[in-house]
Amino acid sequence: NYILENQIDIELENSNIIVDNTLCEILAYSCWLKEYDILYTKAMVFLNINPYDIIFYIPPELDIQNDWLRHVDKNFQTIIDNRIKQVLVKAKNLNKKLQIITVTWWIKQRRNIVINSIINNKNTTINCI
Repeated sequence: NYILENQIDIELENSNIIVDNTLCEILAYSCWLKEYDILYTKAMVFLNINPYDIIFYIPPELDIQNDWLRHVDKNFQTIIDNRIKQVLVKAKNLNKKLQIITVTWWIKQRRNIVINSIINNKNTTINCI
């Protein structure tokens, strides 16, 4: 899967990065596409060798704008969100030090939560889903 391989390359090239897509999200979509088994193995091996320190989980609280790239169907969003949460549980079981911070509320409050977490966790690998 090109998307998974590309994400791994990006994360390998940078030791301290902030990204808006993680392997967890890619796995959730791949599960929907029925490509889950092979990608799950690759991603879990990667996460075991290169664990995340923090993942910001942003639940789907706002409507997605139809940009012709993303599904705007609420049922599809719920399916993917449930799969993301399942993958996060597996990632947490793999790495007990992983912090999963759920970010809710308004955009400005979300930004402040993320910024404060980054300031308080220097030298970490931080990802947003």
